Amino acid sequence: MEDLHLFGGWTEAKKSRIIDAMKLLSSGISSLFLLAAAFVIGAAGGALPARDASAAEALPISGATVEAPAGEKDDSRPILSISVVDTLINPFDALALERTLEQLSDRLPQYRWRQMVIPAADAEESLLLNKPDFLLAPSGFAAYAQLSSRVSAVRIATRRTVLADRADHSVGSVFIVRAERPWRTLRDIEGRRAASGLQTTVEGWLAAAGEIERAGFDPDHFFSELVVKSNAYPDVISEVLSGGTDVGILPACLLETVAEKKLARTEDLRIINAKTEGLRCLHSTDLYPGLSLVALDDTDEEKVRDVLGALLSLKDIDGYEWFANVSDASVLKLFQDLRVGPWAHLRNMSPWAIFSRYREEILFFLGVLLLLILNEIRLHVLVKKRTQALSEALEQNIRSEAEAAEARQQAAGLERRSVVSQMSGMVAHEINAPVGAIRAYCAVLRILLRGEEKKEERVAMALKGVEHEAEKVAGIVDRVRQYARKGSTEHAEVPLLRVIERGIRSARSELSEEKRERLSVTLHTNGLEPVVLGDALELEVLFLNLVRNAASAAFGSEREQPFVSVMINRCVAEHSKEGPAPDAASSPSRGDSCIEVVIENSGAILDDAAMARLAKLGDAITPSPQGLGIGLSICRGIAEGHGASMKFARREDGGVVVVLSFPEMPRTE
Repeated sequence: MEDLHLFGGWTEAKKSRIIDAMKLLSSGISSLFLLAAAFVIGAAGGALPARDASAAEALPISGATVEAPAGEKDDSRPILSISVVDTLINPFDALALERTLEQLSDRLPQYRWRQMVIPAADAEESLLLNKPDFLLAPSGFAAYAQLSSRVSAVRIATRRTVLADRADHSVGSVFIVRAERPWRTLRDIEGRRAASGLQTTVEGWLAAAGEIERAGFDPDHFFSELVVKSNAYPDVISEVLSGGTDVGILPACLLETVAEKKLARTEDLRIINAKTEGLRCLHSTDLYPGLSLVALDDTDEEKVRDVLGALLSLKDIDGYEWFANVSDASVLKLFQDLRVGPWAHLRNMSPWAIFSRYREEILFFLGVLLLLILNEIRLHVLVKKRTQALSEALEQNIRSEAEAAEARQQAAGLERRSVVSQMSGMVAHEINAPVGAIRAYCAVLRILLRGEEKKEERVAMALKGVEHEAEKVAGIVDRVRQYARKGSTEHAEVPLLRVIERGIRSARSELSEEKRERLSVTLHTNGLEPVVLGDALELEVLFLNLVRNAASAAFGSEREQPFVSVMINRCVAEHSKEGPAPDAASSPSRGDSCIEVVIENSGAILDDAAMARLAKLGDAITPSPQGLGIGLSICRGIAEGHGASMKFARREDGGVVVVLSFPEMPRTE
């Protein structure tokens, strides 16, 4: 079923048929028209009887434009123009409307009346062209005219039939079928062939379509075919009586009028879905306001006042009266449900139709959206650049902070070494006298104990130990003084195994008895007795510190027994030692034979920061309260002074592995 529009929605063929029918109704030959209709219907089945001449009163007599006599040509009375839309599908309303206009003309003699009929298909253009003061139109047309963007109008009065309880319940539609058909409800007539008057009037097809919609059906596909006729009477009635269509759609009360005037055999017809509420004649649909008087926006307000007053004063003209302030909400709701009139655009909701209706709004929105997207992209790019720059700055700051912290640690280490160097000078200067006194007392005790050594062996052993340690202290003092004088000592061949053993014994002697029992210290020589070039005392201090630190860290493990392992291996130098050696001749070159001493201990698992401190700074990881925290730094210095490399590695189970690589000296026979 094609879309319905109140302005310009029909094909040219339909427009021509409607205009021709209206011209025929207004031609004044009503009696001939009715006789011809009766002949046609009688030939189809004898449904319509012949009628007398008095029946001609039921037809309208109006020309395209009629102007009341104005007397002489120089009549100065203002003209009051009124247009009538040609959509009155109940022909018996036309005569009542003509009498109403005659009564108004009589009550308003101060105006010259001009009356014109305009086609519904071109109503908007006709109103804009002729610019009448008032418009008489069905409620649907009047409601749409008030919403038109081109025609500005105001509804001032609505006609009510005396059969209606209220003015907004004046018109409706009925579904009729032949009485012999078994159909009783709307569902029974679904898929049948139907005939209707004009599709743009509320009291015709629109009210019927609204009833079909409310019953849960699709009005556009409810009937198999909908035949549009120019007039409800006699066209639609004759179609049903002759069997040309199964269902007819008529204005409410038209069937009773035809039966009253005996213009058709209405006893052969039955109304489907009949209702009686609100209107004292049968109807099949909801009820709506009837004919309305509309004043155009530029109509003089005095004309509106005079016409409205005269119209409201008319009483019961052919069973009709006029009322003001009648709501047309039900008509607008019907248009909205059926998606016609102001809501006709909702019938086509395809993307292209929506774009065509809202082209400017959609393009504006897309433009704004594009600008927002571009701005968002620009912001993302700027944020990415700023974030990258900030990240680089933060990374640089972190690196600078790390470098500064490392430099501070190195500076602190250098400061501690400087303090120790100064203290060493003081100690070397001041300790020599007491050490000499100790050695003198040891010599005196040895003289006094001479001859009694067998009786006092333990005393002699202790005395020997004290003297040895005093000699060691004196040696250390001499080395410090030699460093102070010329910065290095003379190196000689040193049996490395003996030095390592003395360092292990000294480190174990410093432990408590309980720790000595728990700690396992092993030495693996692999049958080697290597000889290196260096200073025995310094090397003893080196291994003493390394074994002492290993023993202290070994107790940090909770998963294995604390141990310290020292292993001597022969190796081949892979790299030249980093940094200049005090004695170039002692530095191992690539491919030279070297001695590798591996000191391994148990302990806690170290993180990367702790390993970095060991590898780069040579600081203690957990400084002892009794120490200065520079033991590893001294060890690194001694190793470098002997051309040895010192490396640290992390044990998977916890603890540290220290690898010392010395250049090996061949032993002389």
